[in-house]
Amino acid sequence: MPPAFSLRMPAVPGADGKLRRGMRNIKLLYFLLFAAIGVFAPFVNVYYRSIGLSGTQIGLINTLGPLAGMLSAALCGMLNDRFGRTRLLLAVGILGAITGALILARVRVFSLIAVTACVYGLFNSMVMPLIDGCWPSASCKALPLASIGSAP
Repeated sequence: MPPAFSLRMPAVPGADGKLRRGMRNIKLLYFLLFAAIGVFAPFVNVYYRSIGLSGTQIGLINTLGPLAGMLSAALCGMLNDRFGRTRLLLAVGILGAITGALILARVRVFSLIAVTACVYGLFNSMVMPLIDGCWPSASCKALPLASIGSAP
């Protein structure tokens, strides 16, 4: 008797290696993204405190990044809809977020940290919506549940 619950992807009629490769790549992207968030987010405030920032300064930095990210997520969505260059935008977002995080680790002055946190927020907020938007259309067309929640 087969198990009642399985984490394996069901066999899809007509699914070829390209579909499986696409799913593997997207799973890897999600894993790496959430691993990076899990390593960075819990300790960034501790790092800020260790370099001598006050609680008010830390709160301001943590506010500026998401505010900048709201603008870039909307702009990135418009650019992706207009030009359809998802991979390019995703690469720019990932490289920008990595660069912002590396610069953030080197900067010690509050004003520069605030600017760098904004730059990091701009690029970081591009990544998740692009990954979320690419998987149903790019690699899961044959899966029966891939279109749930998406417009026809």
